[in-house]
Amino acid sequence: MAPHQSAYEPLETRSSETERIAAQVLVLHLKRFRWSATGLRSKLTTTVTCPAHHLDVSRYQSAMCKAHPHTYHLYGVTNHVGVMGGGHYTATCLNPGDQQWYHFNDQLVLKARPPVATPSAYILFYCMAEDPANPQCPQD
Repeated sequence: MAPHQSAYEPLETRSSETERIAAQVLVLHLKRFRWSATGLRSKLTTTVTCPAHHLDVSRYQSAMCKAHPHTYHLYGVTNHVGVMGGGHYTATCLNPGDQQWYHFNDQLVLKARPPVATPSAYILFYCMAEDPANPQCPQD
């Protein structure tokens, strides 16, 4: 799979037929900043609830892709704390070895709860649940 592949993009097969494949990694970038009528930007801190397991994207798939529906598991979150003009990025990630969540804040690493609903979540990282070739993805 090519880096930065869109969620569903044509793939040339050896037989020259075009088929659609699902991305193994799904990255959701949340809208956290908005422009006001006066031209100023402000930060949005709406809590976004996202499932840690079984994110079903089938309603967003084309008819061609719905023949092979996929679900995704959350394995990482980038967080932004602070204000528009300044702030700090942290990450919360699932360790595939012990299946525990960890919060990374510069040199400080602490155990964490699943980060499925926080007002500081900025980017969500999901992996395809049905991909046994990816040991990094949490399995059912």
